[in-house]
Amino acid sequence: MGPSTDRLIASPKGWQPDWLTSEFSLALIDALGSDNMCFVGGAVRDSLLGISATDVDIATPHTPEAVQRLLGKASIKTIPTGLQHGTITAVYGGATCEITTLRRDVATDGRRAVVEFTDSWQADALRRDFTINALYVTSNGMIYDPVKGLDDLRDKVVRFIGDAEKRIEEDALRILRFYRFTGLFASQIDENGHVACRKCREMLDGLSVERTRDELLKILRLTNLASSITHMKEAGILNRIYGDGWLSAPIEVYCINETRLKAPIDPLVRLYVLSSDLLSAVEIAEKFKLSNLDRRFLLTLERACQHSHLETEKDIRRSLYIYGKPATLAAAIVRSNTIYDTVSQVSHDWPIPEFPLKGRDLIALGATAGPELGETLTRLEENWIESDFSLTKDQLLATL
Repeated sequence: MGPSTDRLIASPKGWQPDWLTSEFSLALIDALGSDNMCFVGGAVRDSLLGISATDVDIATPHTPEAVQRLLGKASIKTIPTGLQHGTITAVYGGATCEITTLRRDVATDGRRAVVEFTDSWQADALRRDFTINALYVTSNGMIYDPVKGLDDLRDKVVRFIGDAEKRIEEDALRILRFYRFTGLFASQIDENGHVACRKCREMLDGLSVERTRDELLKILRLTNLASSITHMKEAGILNRIYGDGWLSAPIEVYCINETRLKAPIDPLVRLYVLSSDLLSAVEIAEKFKLSNLDRRFLLTLERACQHSHLETEKDIRRSLYIYGKPATLAAAIVRSNTIYDTVSQVSHDWPIPEFPLKGRDLIALGATAGPELGETLTRLEENWIESDFSLTKDQLLATL
């Protein structure tokens, strides 16, 4: 059964998000039974705030096995993505939806929980992290708000459910989530939560690198990152991640430059700035187990920050050719270069050229394949760059 009808609240007038009446949602409602499911979590929260929501989650008293059986009867594909935690992923027309059985935590160690299934909507709400993430919506659009999430949503407060320290002890990732959601939705920080995060910050050591990295990158996407950095600095969170030698000045200055220059947000660049006072690009990639693609970008960004000169348009073109557009633009922000607008304009207007010579061109003139050929090509390419890319193929060959 769904939440008790005497505890349901009418949704705001005119509120009817697309996901509530989508073909996928209607199929799931029909399969699970309208009285045995509620939409829950981020989609509900975001839609009530007028933010477009695509990732829809459902809570149900049905067991995972029952969910698989009911959806199978309705010809809806299921994937057992988290059976031990009661989660089934439904797949329909290319879209997905996570369906999780109501549950309560039996045991936790700060990283993972042992759960037992329940038919209590209240118990399911009490195990969640923040009040604004424990809002449920029935199939007919009524709201179940067991922990006053609507009040906090209205007041722009991100508040832990119940005892903040206990919530963190259940999953230390909630420390980072607290600062991310505060940066997204709050007008000011909740002091009780802030104090609890500071007290429990040592628990961050027990998180996997991947979970820490992924949440940190989400924080680094925040529009108002500077405020979140200040709060995390106060609580000793970033010092816990990086060590006592970590300094906030580089990322604080970068945020000021980024805002002043109206530069686009790039979380990977921000990660480099956040980390580079202590770590090299290679060390950052190793610490956070970044992909090879991200690792290569950080190495290029590091070289651009250290070696590119961006005083003239010729300098800019040289940097764009050697390091590429993303790294050159980022280097201009990192260095607070007053020519950033010009860098941006040149990178937009100037198509990066291709070096006109190949090894075969020199071999055709009698050169022998080997290290010397490579050295000659490198020298000619540097001459071409120094000419501001004006020397032609014939002119380059004439210098041999």
